[in-house]
Amino acid sequence: MLRMPGNSSEKHDHAGRSAFLICGLIAMVGTSGCQTYTAQTCSMQKAWVTGQPAAAAAQFGKEADNCCDDKDAVVWNLEAGAAFRVAGNLPESQRHFDKAAERIDVYEQ
Repeated sequence: MLRMPGNSSEKHDHAGRSAFLICGLIAMVGTSGCQTYTAQTCSMQKAWVTGQPAAAAAQFGKEADNCCDDKDAVVWNLEAGAAFRVAGNLPESQRHFDKAAERIDVYEQ
């Protein structure tokens, strides 16, 4: 297959390599103490960049479902809701957006 500069597969290859390098750098810097949000979401971001929204949605959804009721629940559920929406899974998207809204309501009281 002839690869023309700027074609979409070349862009995805470059984006995938960039995401991998960024994730590696973040992993090296963030190995001690609490992980940053960027480090925690590295594999999800890589899935986004490489055009795999269903994989990103599954990972964000797993984190959202496992985060209990801590302060990160809102962020994880918003991320999962957006990812599932892009992946075309509207029921899961709505479920995560509803969970985020419930947590926001708790903080507003």
